[in-house]
Amino acid sequence: MKRLLITLALATIALPSFAAIQYEFMLKNTSDDAAKGSSDLTARATIDGFRSRVEFLSGSLYPPNTYVLSTDSSGRLYFVDPAKQW
Repeated sequence: MKRLLITLALATIALPSFAAIQYEFMLKNTSDDAAKGSSDLTARATIDGFRSRVEFLSGSLYPPNTYVLSTDSSGRLYFVDPAKQW
């Protein structure tokens, strides 16, 4: 009986820790049009239900160390640049 209660308690505590997904990705855009040029991006995304965060690690599309946050299901995104404090 004690083992069952301990197992249930541990399972209840451990269950929320598996909710988020984290991955890294790289994006490269090329174009034949010289005016558009090419761009690249390396980022890390963390998604937990309606909440998400995408950190831009390197690249020419967005400055490094900026990130995008989504906190609810409204679809509103917040771009954050700590270097410029906006």
